[in-house]
Amino acid sequence: MKKGILAAMLILCILLGAGVAVIYITGDRQGPKITIPDADVTYVEGTDTDALLEGVQAVDQKDGDVTDSLVIEYILPDVNKTKASVVYAARDKQNNVTKKSRIIEYQANGAAAAEAYAEDQENLQTETPAGETNGEGNPEETVDSSTEITAPASSSDGEAANEAAIAALPAGSPRFYLTEYELTIPVGSTFYALSYVKEIQDDKDTKEKLYRNIQIEGEVHSSTAGTYEVRYHVVDSDGNNSNTAVLKVTVQ
Repeated sequence: MKKGILAAMLILCILLGAGVAVIYITGDRQGPKITIPDADVTYVEGTDTDALLEGVQAVDQKDGDVTDSLVIEYILPDVNKTKASVVYAARDKQNNVTKKSRIIEYQANGAAAAEAYAEDQENLQTETPAGETNGEGNPEETVDSSTEITAPASSSDGEAANEAAIAALPAGSPRFYLTEYELTIPVGSTFYALSYVKEIQDDKDTKEKLYRNIQIEGEVHSSTAGTYEVRYHVVDSDGNNSNTAVLKVTVQ
């Protein structure tokens, strides 16, 4: 009798194991295939990214055409700012994500560079010259802003800074929000930058169009402990830039 019960339990375990194996084997764990055309593309920093998406397609073996899910995860210029790596991401209905990159020609925004240069020159003119006295015979101390020590920003500080940046935007600019602004993850975990995008608002473009034009700068090396910054922004179809939302990621 006992042998019969043990045999029945063994058969049941085998059947259950076979069922789990069938589910695992037949489950959809493969992400969509991203196809990028062999066209020469030049991107100007801060402009609309629609040209980078032209001709790029994503097709899933099970769900079919999922090109609508395509986003630009980030654009990473080289040190000379003459070429950049564009990383695309697409997902299917089972949230399987595929990424693919390509190298494009890159041009830094000359207007932005000129404005930054003018601002630097203005700051230099307003700084107190080294050795200048304060009227009492003592040299006036100068403060190097690059070495200023500040308290670590909290998530609420990051959110407040983001709200302030949004308030300073010109009328008609997109507004970019994150789910959080400071994050700690363990070494070896997976970091997916787009999962921290909460909302993008614009007076003209739809959320879907804005989502496809998201630009992300900065990388998180989750295998290496450290603190990283990921910067998000978007350009709408009228050429208006959003605020730059910043996510601080600590890997430990």
